[in-house]
Amino acid sequence: MIAVRISPDVPLVIVGSPAYLEGRSLPKSPEDLLNHDCVTLRLTTTKGVYAWELKKGKREIQARVSGQLTFNTQQQMLQAAVDGFGLAFLPEDAVRPYLEQGKLQSVLKDWCPAFPG
Repeated sequence: MIAVRISPDVPLVIVGSPAYLEGRSLPKSPEDLLNHDCVTLRLTTTKGVYAWELKKGKREIQARVSGQLTFNTQQQMLQAAVDGFGLAFLPEDAVRPYLEQGKLQSVLKDWCPAFPG
């Protein structure tokens, strides 16, 4: 079998609305995510909640975050983050317009990896 790249790398970001982040401590490490409501993704392939795959240098963490809402599509997660329900871990391309408009803010940028295309 031969693998063929079908897209550029996909950078991920952790985002939250200014309303959600107001009055809360910004996470400085993945461990701090345990003190936040996180919008999670249920994977149909594994039937489990996706553990956020974070990486900084050689240190890799699978953060098992939790929150009020779990969805099975990224669009629902994005809307929940914009509406102030918590932090979400999403592809940068999906959230870029919301970041530019100030509807979302990025946190833990140095822990967010890019997945190969």
